[in-house]
Amino acid sequence: MDKQGIETAAPLSRDARIAVIGTGFGGIGMAVALLRRGFRNVRLFEREETIGGVWRDNVYPGAACDVPSRLYSFSFAPKRDWSHDYGRQEEILDYLKDVAARYGVAERTSFSANLTRATWSGSGWTLGFDGHPATQADVLAFAVGQLSWPVIPDIEGLKEFEGEVFHSARWPADFSADGKRIACVGTGASAIQYVPRLAERAAHLYVFQRSPTHILPKPDRPRRGRSALLDGIARRFERSLLRRTLDLRYGIMKPGSMMAKLAERQARRNLEKGVSDPALREKLWPDYPIGCKRILLSDDFYPAMARPNVSLVTEGVRALGPRHVETMPGDRVDCDAVIFGTGFASTQFLKGIEVFGRGDLPLSEVWAGGAAAYRGIQVPDFPNMFILYGPNTNLGHNSIVYMLEEQSRYVTRCLDEAVRRGAGWVDAPRSALAEDQRWKQTALARTSWAADCGSWYKQADGKITNNWPGAAGAYRAQLRATSVRKLLYGA
Repeated sequence: MDKQGIETAAPLSRDARIAVIGTGFGGIGMAVALLRRGFRNVRLFEREETIGGVWRDNVYPGAACDVPSRLYSFSFAPKRDWSHDYGRQEEILDYLKDVAARYGVAERTSFSANLTRATWSGSGWTLGFDGHPATQADVLAFAVGQLSWPVIPDIEGLKEFEGEVFHSARWPADFSADGKRIACVGTGASAIQYVPRLAERAAHLYVFQRSPTHILPKPDRPRRGRSALLDGIARRFERSLLRRTLDLRYGIMKPGSMMAKLAERQARRNLEKGVSDPALREKLWPDYPIGCKRILLSDDFYPAMARPNVSLVTEGVRALGPRHVETMPGDRVDCDAVIFGTGFASTQFLKGIEVFGRGDLPLSEVWAGGAAAYRGIQVPDFPNMFILYGPNTNLGHNSIVYMLEEQSRYVTRCLDEAVRRGAGWVDAPRSALAEDQRWKQTALARTSWAADCGSWYKQADGKITNNWPGAAGAYRAQLRATSVRKLLYGA
């Protein structure tokens, strides 16, 4: 900024300093998209010691994707050797490492670099890190995801518990369930994967459920050899067809629709097939519309809950003792370990990072009523800042990798236009965000997500900040129809 307070950012070029924060699918995909468009000065910053995002962090037994593996790789680097129809954690992580190495991303990454502060000075971004020197950047792209901050409830006696206690996203490598009495708190997407594995080894498993979820069957078969039969054109067609087919499932999110009724019927049959006890079935069946919470996929969770060494506890946790869990009514459940599958701070986008835009405007102040971004990517008054997997871009029916690739394409279009104009910065108009939010929130209010249930899709006040109100193909169409020439550009 000059002495009159006028922004004087140097014109962006193919040598612009671009900082990408995070190295999961979003960060790696963004970096590759930039490099392929000729931006040469791309650096990534990762707070951990290796790449991988959620697929590095979630190593609990049974960890796997609930999106068909054929859609769970980049279109520019499709994985051909999936072991199953739904990819396992280990092979997804190996895939990300391979892509990062093949496309020169790994060599551009600074590890143990935890970003804590980002400030727009008028001429660029100043980035402050724990564990890494401050860095200057012309462009800042966040790819930290929505599920990167595990949440453990503030429970009385948590520090006094003498056994093992941890969140499922911080699973100890040396933990053994053999012969132990284990309390599993939570029955979300992670828990339904590790509960069946623990039930096979634990002396007894106590599953604490706040509210049940709708669980559909998971048609998971080995794929070895099947993928190799397809050539490049056939594989692209298969991906496109599968993506369009999954997009039809967005109809489940429309209360009262035929798709919702069919899915609920399928979930009910899945429960009846896995659990014969009517009383247990009743406790495991939700009392809210299907889709209000994340719809889960599993063939082995219900049978695990019916095992004699597994007990469902529907009373809430009041406190922990040295070797027990105390429920709200005051009952004691003796246990040797407590595992929290209690989700993430999903609505607190960019948690742990102080971000300041024009005139030192705090992003926390802008987002005081809930996170919002134009097209889920740009926040007005925060120039040259982009968010991958940002507000209202999550899906409940299709692959987020598809969404991330479209977002990366949009970012490169914005930067290409800035370079063409000789502009130093690009920003979204406030009016554009306001209009964007009006129609999103109107559309979201008509979905099952707005029903009366708690979910990681929305804030405590009911505002839905995480989900995209439509099919993945509709998001792609919207982004591609958005004219980047109508954004704000300046010197």
